[in-house]
Amino acid sequence: MRSSDNCYCLEARIVSNNVSMDEQIELWHERLGHMNFQDLRILGNFNCVRGLPKLGKKANGVCGPCQQGKQTKSMHKKGKYLSTKEPLELLHMDLMGPMQTKSLGGKRYIFVCVDDFSRFIWTYFLREKSETFDKFKMLCTKIQNEMNSNIKSIKQIRSDHGREFENVTFESYCNSLGISHKFSAPRTPQQNGVVERKDRVLQEMARVMLLSNNVPRNLWAEAVNMACYIGNKDFLRPESRNTSYDLWKGRKPNVSYFHSLEASATF
Repeated sequence: MRSSDNCYCLEARIVSNNVSMDEQIELWHERLGHMNFQDLRILGNFNCVRGLPKLGKKANGVCGPCQQGKQTKSMHKKGKYLSTKEPLELLHMDLMGPMQTKSLGGKRYIFVCVDDFSRFIWTYFLREKSETFDKFKMLCTKIQNEMNSNIKSIKQIRSDHGREFENVTFESYCNSLGISHKFSAPRTPQQNGVVERKDRVLQEMARVMLLSNNVPRNLWAEAVNMACYIGNKDFLRPESRNTSYDLWKGRKPNVSYFHSLEASATF
């Protein structure tokens, strides 16, 4: 239809605007740093910001670059049951360090070993990683004396692929005693989660004791050693009412003589 000013009025009917809306939300998705589509629609439709139009729903809700750039490792499910039925069936091992501050004795690393069944913890302090094997031999002797049994009762140990654990000397010693040495998958600390979790517990306990009592930082080894001693006597094994000390020693621990770190001592 032609008007008086030589303009034509075109009558058109909108069939669908889904494609344009889909393109619009993709455009703003990129402009706002690949924000998730749900929050993006909330921003536009509820006027949370200025300058953003109302947006429709994206047809498939999938962005290729987002799938690549935001991907994460799948979670490791927590085991519901213990895989061991008695002490020494499996020992978890790990090495923490180097620490930023040397200990009073010049140590920089912590060798941590955890019994899977009882969750009993042993800690040794090292100057260098190369001392790990010697500390493991000391631990084997200590366990043999405590349990009054043959050292071959240790059936299996588990660690990561660190050079301090994966070497010819370590392998030969384990083979001579019939100990199976298993390794966690590379870059997967979750497979060695028992000792990794104990590492964190020991660090947190030691850090809190140092901070709460204004103890010098170079006494961190003493604080970790104290945290290990306390933990063995008051930590309950998962899904039980028994402490690690009870399961390892066969008797309930006595904590009546415990004192805080700042308490004065009499010699």
